[in-house]
Amino acid sequence: MTAPEIANARDALEAAGIPCYLDLSDPPEENPPTQKTPRLWRLMVPGNLNQRATSILERDIFNADFEAEWKTHLEMLSDEELYAMDPKVAFCGLFDRVERVSRVFNEEIDRRQSTSKAPWFK
Repeated sequence: MTAPEIANARDALEAAGIPCYLDLSDPPEENPPTQKTPRLWRLMVPGNLNQRATSILERDIFNADFEAEWKTHLEMLSDEELYAMDPKVAFCGLFDRVERVSRVFNEEIDRRQSTSKAPWFK
């Protein structure tokens, strides 16, 4: 990522209330080293917030880029190709992932409610 991109990512996480910091690290050394590789910026978040941080970055940054690429792709299709397209078929893996995540989450909620004596589950 470029410096502006990583700053935008940090800003997105901070706006979502996710604590984070930038870390400048050396890349792993090659054996034998062929050339001096540039240092790497890493955006660090607490481990327990990793999934949420990833989702925030997807939503606020990467999905907009993907949308623009998809729009460009669709504009290049002929009318026949466009009308034959179905996003649920083209992105069946993505739709399947959302369905699976939702199902597994609901199953875990149900499992905990059926085995818990905690009052907040009732």
